[in-house]
Amino acid sequence: MRPLATLLGLALVGLPILAAPIGAVAALGAAAGVLCAGGIVGRSPRMVTAGAGLGVIQYTLALWLRSAPPDFLTALALGIVLSLLLDVSDLAARFRGAALDAAVVRGQVRHWIGSAALAAAAGLALVVAVGRVTVALPSWAYPAAAGIGVLVAFAGAMWAVIRATASP
Repeated sequence: MRPLATLLGLALVGLPILAAPIGAVAALGAAAGVLCAGGIVGRSPRMVTAGAGLGVIQYTLALWLRSAPPDFLTALALGIVLSLLLDVSDLAARFRGAALDAAVVRGQVRHWIGSAALAAAAGLALVVAVGRVTVALPSWAYPAAAGIGVLVAFAGAMWAVIRATASP
């Protein structure tokens, strides 16, 4: 699980750098990467969550410094990576190196693929729907709107996960 979490952590900090290859974005990405790596190695979901939050701030900073509207596909990819990173690192922390049956791993991978596919389909549908609606915002408001959108989507996903895993 840790190699997958590591790849997702790299994607989380790499996507904003691709959006705006600027020193401040890279520095914030390095801090986010250190927190994510520390959480992955130490099996600490709290550190991974802190790194993920810094990754969202890094993406918002990248959009703000670039002074351009957000690329919705990059935002969608970032949201999926964020969700999967938190889920994978949480699973790794819960089992702390215990041997997992192959059927359990396959079921979990199917869940992750299904979640990512559903999020991608919903995100693409929203991109198409929003593409038909134009909203004129000042250039400084686009990063804030993208950041708020990512946080709202993340909060909705976490609410769904918590509700699905809550005891009856």
